[in-house]
Amino acid sequence: MTSAFKILAAAAALLSPLAAAADMLDGRGLARAQHGVVGAPVDVGIPAPSSPRVFILNLHDGMEVVSPVRVEFGLLGMMVAPAGEVEEGYGHHHLLVDASAADLDLAQPIPADDSHIHFGDGARATEITLAPGVHTLQLVMGDGNHVPHDPPVISAPVRITVVGQVPPAASTM
Repeated sequence: MTSAFKILAAAAALLSPLAAAADMLDGRGLARAQHGVVGAPVDVGIPAPSSPRVFILNLHDGMEVVSPVRVEFGLLGMMVAPAGEVEEGYGHHHLLVDASAADLDLAQPIPADDSHIHFGDGARATEITLAPGVHTLQLVMGDGNHVPHDPPVISAPVRITVVGQVPPAASTM
């Protein structure tokens, strides 16, 4: 590991203590860089480490929210790496919006559309705009090729109700 990488990884750990703590749970130490060697493509998901968990940190079933909705991703027992890196114990988040992980073909890449949002950049949170009403959110971890791990690492679905929209900020010109 180069000195520059160690410095960047240490800075990232200081700026994001919760994310760094989750990454260190597998005993490998600091978070990996968000860019690096691209792994060779594989046809099936790489193995998941024993008992990894993915979950939505800041929302719970039955919660009433306003849009845009901030969704924060939690992960234990695995580390986040950007798309393109295929290594056991690493992956990135996919947020399913009003879609079910039960409908996915677990041997194929997760679709990329409005209902299947990819975070191949390694992001651990997002803001999404949702219409008023009931919505279901669910996280699925994918390997560097967007294929779910084997066994799949899937969060429990979270049902939220959007009760309104935050008005856009007024222009000060």
